[in-house]
Order: sequence, then structure tokens, then C-alpha cells
Amino acid sequence: MSNANAELSLIARQHHQLLDQMNSMRGDMAALTAVLMRLDGTVAELVQEMRAVRAPEDRQKVRNWKRAKNGDVSTVWREVYSRIVVVD
Repeated sequence: MSNANAELSLIARQHHQLLDQMNSMRGDMAALTAVLMRLDGTVAELVQEMRAVRAPEDRQKVRNWKRAKNGDVSTVWREVYSRIVVVD
């Protein structure tokens, strides 16, 4: 009978250890999920910012394309050359 009680006691201790480890992993998972959500938001904001930075350039390309299509090539090249910076 004492052997059976010892086995039950061992099983009970192991069961409590497993429960403690599961609770610890749940806390770790919650912390990692919070970090991941924060990074996901940061990446989304970065993508939005990059699109905003590129928007004026894209609009300028469309304007240049329309001018070139209408035959006003000199204006297009004048604008392109005015953006080139010469470094001595």
C-alpha cells in the first residue's frame, strides 16, 4: 500500500509541475504576442509612411508622362535637370 501511495504522490507532484510550466508558458506566450502585435503595427505604419513619401514622386512621374505624351518634352527635361544636384 505504501508503494501505491508513493506513486500517487509522485504523480501528483509531476502533475503540479506540469501545471506550473503550462502557466509559465501562457505568460510567455502572452508577452510574445504583445511584442508581435506591436511590431506588426510598427511595420504597418512604416509601409504607410513609405507610401506617403513616394506619392509626390509618383505624381510627378504622371505629370511628366502626360507632358511627354502631349509633345512638351522640353518642359519634362527641364524639370528633370532642375532636380539634379551637382556636387563639386
